[in-house]
Amino acid sequence: MKKIFFILIFSSNLFCFVNSSHSQNLVPNYSFEVTDTCPYGVSEINSANQWFRANAATPDYFDSCSFSALSDVPDNFFGWQQGKTGGAYAGFYAFYYYPGYREYAEVQLTSPLAAGTKYYLSFYVSLADSSVFATDDFGMYLSVDSLYSIWTSNFPVTPQLENPEGTFVTDTLNWTRIAGEYIAVGGEKFLTLGNFKDGTTTDSLRVRPVNISSAAPQYIHAYYYVDDVCVSSNPVECGFPSLVNEIFSSVLNLKNVGGNIYSFQIPDGVNIDFQISGVNALGEKCALKIISQNKNEIQFKLNSTATGIYFVELISGGKKYSGKIFVE
Repeated sequence: MKKIFFILIFSSNLFCFVNSSHSQNLVPNYSFEVTDTCPYGVSEINSANQWFRANAATPDYFDSCSFSALSDVPDNFFGWQQGKTGGAYAGFYAFYYYPGYREYAEVQLTSPLAAGTKYYLSFYVSLADSSVFATDDFGMYLSVDSLYSIWTSNFPVTPQLENPEGTFVTDTLNWTRIAGEYIAVGGEKFLTLGNFKDGTTTDSLRVRPVNISSAAPQYIHAYYYVDDVCVSSNPVECGFPSLVNEIFSSVLNLKNVGGNIYSFQIPDGVNIDFQISGVNALGEKCALKIISQNKNEIQFKLNSTATGIYFVELISGGKKYSGKIFVE
């Protein structure tokens, strides 16, 4: 049986039941802009609403509203960087002089992931100016429960999103995007960012000359700013290209089969997974009830008989099929 995701968007005189959970970014405060208390120093990730440290180590929060030069944006204790979005971001040590030390930033998603659904994951990092080293070892881990620990060592888990091995992020001027796809097991509702490898398996690359033997331990590190964290079933939401690359106009033949019930023949070549949606010029999203479905045809019922024009679209395999309904 074909798997179907339905949204119908009606005109403004209909009662609408918006369902946006499938397309929005599930990461609250994804760009760290929301805070109840501006940071007054380092080690204050908890000042960013919804975010918290995942272990006893101390990731940082930087905001242009800071009361301290240590945690200001763009100029702060670790270097100089504008936010990818807005005037705030977080930061953590991905490599440190003490090899077992790990910092992690964690947040609870706005809703758990749905089993079997493809999600698009992304975040941006920038190497801080103070870093003597760079690394390729950091990622995003999604879990059912919080990883919180009273220790400062690494979490021995495999993140669903990892920076490609051998791709050392050395750019201190720009933001580097880390992105990938993930099929959810189901129930994942916590997101953790950091380096999940231990000291023996973490790769490092020296990026500037410093006398290691005489330098203070706290300066022997790879420190990364992080911003714009995203988890969504909508690829565009997380910066991926649209899945639609071909448009076929008015080839979805919609028929009224009685009252406010309509049907259409499923076009040839439609993949086993496809989406159906309705749009109008106002862009309002509303519910739709499926009456029946087989391999050739789908029948659905409009939840209102109000007059108006309804534009229905079917998307499959990068192609869009569209049609109209006129209710008088």
